[in-house]
Amino acid sequence: MPSARDLLERFRPAGTPGAATAAGVPADRREAVAAELQPVFAALAETERECDEIGHAATAAAEERAAGTTRRVHAILDRARAEAPAERAAAAALRRDHEATDLDRIVAAGRAAVATETRRAGERLPQLVTAVVAAVRTDLGRLDGDSR
Repeated sequence: MPSARDLLERFRPAGTPGAATAAGVPADRREAVAAELQPVFAALAETERECDEIGHAATAAAEERAAGTTRRVHAILDRARAEAPAERAAAAALRRDHEATDLDRIVAAGRAAVATETRRAGERLPQLVTAVVAAVRTDLGRLDGDSR
């Protein structure tokens, strides 16, 4: 690991102010930076490998869960398809029972209405017969009076 002085030295583009000195060979800063970071990247290599393993394990687990879910969905659909005719028959029977109950209620209401009208007609019949007989007698009386 480079020292603090070495780290700071790379930010100095030129020598310190003062008397001119002999020209030196420029330092290869890219190689210095690569050499400086090489231990850090080496330390991270194991972490990168662990991250890759965790990612592959997570992908495999997700694919397994998706496959399991797909199997469960197909099982539910198969069971639903197998039970559908029985459920349809049960629903139809229930509907027929409700319709029969409704029909029984309608028939009972109709019979009650017929009974009410029959009773009312029976109550009104004597008055109507009396009115008809009176009207016929009146008409017959007129006919007798016209023929004399």
